[in-house]
Parts: sequence; structure tokens; C-alpha cells
Amino acid sequence: MQVLGINVPVNELSQPQRERIENYIDRKAERLAPKVAVDLKDPSAVAKAQSGIVGDWRGVQKDFGAADVSTRYLAAVDAVQKGNAGNKAADGALVYAIAKIYDPAGAVQEGDKSTIIGSRSVPETVKGYVQKLINGQSFLPQERANLLEIVSQQVRDRAAVLEQERRPYVEISKSLGGTGELLTNPLLEVLKKAEAGVQSASATSGGAFSVDALKA
Repeated sequence: MQVLGINVPVNELSQPQRERIENYIDRKAERLAPKVAVDLKDPSAVAKAQSGIVGDWRGVQKDFGAADVSTRYLAAVDAVQKGNAGNKAADGALVYAIAKIYDPAGAVQEGDKSTIIGSRSVPETVKGYVQKLINGQSFLPQERANLLEIVSQQVRDRAAVLEQERRPYVEISKSLGGTGELLTNPLLEVLKKAEAGVQSASATSGGAFSVDALKA
């Protein structure tokens, strides 16, 4: 199944993964429930409702694991840059950050690459690169770029799903006279932040987000 980035058979879900999915489904059900009417002439009532919307949205982000994905993704970008600068130890940090995005609640352990190979949530393409490190080799710049593109696409896909979840909250906020500006999508923000980092790290970045700027 593919829910919240969890890509394992239902009968193999860990307890933390089951809890994340259950919380996510519960919140979707809550959004289908009738909304309490708010007196738009009462500033206090409107402010309270807006605060509640922001709180609910933060709960969705938490269930989605958005903060963890953002942190891991920036760690992957940083590891690519350090690896291309000559720090070969960064390759281990790169594959660990990527693996934890795919399998946040699994048995993947930092410094133990065999746990990445053993995870059913991590794509086989990523495992192929991990095996190279296990064999005592390091990545070429192109290989780091390939890995970053794989995980970047995963983050883009999750950002698109989260954006769909965000829209109803923005609509409700606007119906109460707000702008929805506090209802941010952290995954879109981290992609923009990574793009800015790539561009500042290379004079040949070209403009659009691309892992090409991280190649030697």
C-alpha cells in the first residue's frame, strides 16, 4: 500500500506505521464532519476559529511526518554537497537520510547499512547504491545526483498530496476573513530551500531546481 509514503504490504505494517495511518484516516473523517458556524461579527469567535484551523492543520502535518521528511531531505542535500567536496564519509549520511524518509518508523539504523538493505520500504534502486558502500566503495558525483533525484521526486510527490490536504483548510480560513498564510506546506518550503542551497553552491545552477547543480 502507499499511504503517507509508507510502501509496504498491510500485513507487514509496524505498529508505529499503523498508528500514523489510523490518525491520518481519523483526521480525514473529521474534515467531512459539519463545521460549527462562526459569527463573523464577533472578532473573538473568528480569532478562535482561525486558531483552531491552524492547530488542526499542524496535526495533519504531524500525522503526515512532514517535519521529519523535511529534516531528512535537507540532510540528504547537505550530504551530497559534502560528498562532492571530498568528504566521502558523507555518502553514509546520504543513504541513511534517504532511507529514513522511506522508512521513518522502521528498523533502519544510522551506521548500519544492512538495515537499509533489509527494509521493504526502501526502493531497490536505492539499495543498489547502498550495496556499493557496503562493498567499500564511495559514490561518484553523478551517483550522488541520481540518489538525490530519486528522493527529491519522493518529496515532490508527498508535497503534492499534502497540498491537496491543505486546500480545504485554506478555504475555511478565507471564509472566515483570513488569508490562509499560516497554513503552510512544509514540504514545498523545504524543496524551495533546497533549491536555494543548490543555486548558491553552484554558479551553473541555471535557475530551476535540479540535482545537476550538485554534480562535479
